[in-house]
Amino acid sequence: MALHDTSATNGNVENGIPASSQMTAPQVVPQTQNVPQKAEPALYHQTFLRAKPKALGIVLIISALLQIGLGFGLWGEFTVIYCYTYDSFVSFWGATIVIIAGSLSITAGKIKKLSLIQATLAFTIMASVSSLVGIVLPCLDYGSLHCIPPNFGSSQDYETCLYEKDKAWGIFACLIAINLQSFGICLAIAVFACQAVNQNGTNVPQAFILQNGAVFSVGPQPFQATASPTTTL
Repeated sequence: MALHDTSATNGNVENGIPASSQMTAPQVVPQTQNVPQKAEPALYHQTFLRAKPKALGIVLIISALLQIGLGFGLWGEFTVIYCYTYDSFVSFWGATIVIIAGSLSITAGKIKKLSLIQATLAFTIMASVSSLVGIVLPCLDYGSLHCIPPNFGSSQDYETCLYEKDKAWGIFACLIAINLQSFGICLAIAVFACQAVNQNGTNVPQAFILQNGAVFSVGPQPFQATASPTTTL
């Protein structure tokens, strides 16, 4: 009677599956893809919020309203002297631009929208220019307002000139202070708005690894060729 080697049979058969029928599991090589991705939408808005646009926008609007009030104080008061600030109406159109810039700054601080930040950037630049004009013209009036008695036909005109000059100098001092403040605030908002717009325009390369159906982010990497899965028997 022949004896079979049961140990050999048990060695060739494992868990009921013949050794010849066994195969190794497929090995999947991770696939690396370099996917360019834009910066997060909230990132540029956070940069803009560093300028405190809500608070500075409120200050701009209040300053512009004070400037309009001082402009009405100059209205109709100059009868015998010439005033650049009064005749140019800079206290009205300049203050209007500042109010628009302040309103856009407040809105852009509340709503995460790039177009609002771009509009704020444009109007704060224009408001900076108008504020600069509002500084230069009163300074010119300071040097040009003089009351010389021979230039007037009567003493009453001379006294009127003195009264108008004293009143104008007080208003000019307030206008210069307000416009200096508006110029500094608009310049600060414009700087942060420009940084936010430039930050949104940059692309941040982001790399992902696809492995066994899962996606892993590994940070920026140079582009690599995609490898196809290989199976060994």
